[in-house]
Amino acid sequence: MSETILATEATIRLAACPDVLTAMARWEMAAPRRREIARVIRSTTIRARVVPGTVSLGLSLPIRPLRPTTKEPAE
Repeated sequence: MSETILATEATIRLAACPDVLTAMARWEMAAPRRREIARVIRSTTIRARVVPGTVSLGLSLPIRPLRPTTKEPAE
């Protein structure tokens, strides 16, 4: 019996995946975890979190050239 299951494990997993995803989608539709928020408020909140992080990262890690500059030979 275990040899049969091991031989068809990939098929069993592929067949079970859509069922699990469908069950999760139905569960989320029946009882959503978060309350509905207006899109304008949600996008403003996301930008308010992303912009300061991007600016601080840009200031803390300045962009340097990929290739080192070549020095002129000393005379």
